[in-house]
Amino acid sequence: LLADHGAGRGAHTGLAYEKWRRLRSLPAVQTGRLHSVDGTLVHRYGPRVVEGLEQIARAIHPEAFR
Repeated sequence: LLADHGAGRGAHTGLAYEKWRRLRSLPAVQTGRLHSVDGTLVHRYGPRVVEGLEQIARAIHPEAFR
């Protein structure tokens, strides 16, 4: 789970994501379980942290949001 602070926020974008994808020996990379969330929502405490928590929950358990 990556907290992305780049301009191209969102799933599977940003420089951090591309760097982690190069580590092909990691099980999360091998199985496609590398996810990105908006870092400004999860690293800056305030009312919007709930939005960040929802992004984390959707990344971990997408089936719960169908």
